[in-house]
Amino acid sequence: MDPNFQQKLEKRATMYSIILVIFASAIKTTMIFFTNSVSYRGEFADSLIDIAIVALTFFSLKVSQRPADADHMYGHYKINSFMGIVESFLTMALYGYIFYSAIVALINYQDYTVENSLPSIFSLLGILAVNLFISTQIVRIGKKLNNSVIKAQGVNFRGDLFRNIAVIGALLGSYFGINIIDPILAILAVGYAYYESIKIIRVSFNELIDYNAVDPDRIQKFKRYIISIPEISLVDYFAVRTAGRKLELAVRIVVKSKDDLIDTHEIVHTIKSEVEREFQDYEINSFIEIMHGDEFIPLSSNIFDKIRRIVKEYSILQDIHHLSIDRLENMLFIQFHVNVNKNKSLNEIHDIVSKMENNLKYLLSEDIVDLPIEIL
Repeated sequence: MDPNFQQKLEKRATMYSIILVIFASAIKTTMIFFTNSVSYRGEFADSLIDIAIVALTFFSLKVSQRPADADHMYGHYKINSFMGIVESFLTMALYGYIFYSAIVALINYQDYTVENSLPSIFSLLGILAVNLFISTQIVRIGKKLNNSVIKAQGVNFRGDLFRNIAVIGALLGSYFGINIIDPILAILAVGYAYYESIKIIRVSFNELIDYNAVDPDRIQKFKRYIISIPEISLVDYFAVRTAGRKLELAVRIVVKSKDDLIDTHEIVHTIKSEVEREFQDYEINSFIEIMHGDEFIPLSSNIFDKIRRIVKEYSILQDIHHLSIDRLENMLFIQFHVNVNKNKSLNEIHDIVSKMENNLKYLLSEDIVDLPIEIL
């Protein structure tokens, strides 16, 4: 997915959240002074949590959009996973309070009455209409981006939606003298919120510990494919890592040919094409290191870091993908893809890329034989 479009969707989700939180908080803050409903009290507490969640979401999305650097080779995506867990626990804490209040109301249901039911119902109908539209949009964006923090926020707002319906039902029951409905429906809303929050926590936790969401059989099949390439004598290192819809492939191979860069270029192209075909449901980024002959020394990670840093210096170059380095004695053959700002002219892009190429050749200690860069 284009990084600009992804950021646009993330900003849209944040904007939707802010609109809903401000609108709902203003109405609930006003109405809390006119009703003693335990369900409506939970609605007011939920608005306070929503404010905190929107702030956390804004922060995490801003951090996660930072490009990869020397300290974060795979980017900053995990902040989304961490915040997804934090938001889910905040939601569960809120519903824990609602559950407690509902139990107290059930124990004392004979003395429990709800005041000003009708005004409370009308206020919630207005909130429900806005929530229905906004929560649907946020959930849709979260699924499209496979972003844990946006999905967690969407689940929280969707929980608000169902809880609003439950509270309206409870207030209607109270209006007709059936006050016990209020705490019962509040408990049902708690069950739904806990179920959804636990699902978000499980997914986010797996992302934090680098749990591989890809079927191990698919990974082994792809590794066997690389090993089967005739020109490759050894796969020294192989790792696949997933985060949301992104998949990172890191592989270090030893090739039989000692001096043919054309052959190794074809090998890199073959590996990239196959990983994109095998894992087409993910956004692929690959790091391929190539050694020649039986005796080899792995490249220092500083070379990868230097390339990332240099690319980051140019504002119109937004992201780097499919980085491969082929070392032949003291010479380097470097390939990578780079995303550029689509608002710039071709001449501007060409000038910046040329400067970047010269900068790379100057700063890297080894001689660079060739530096093909694919502009995306």
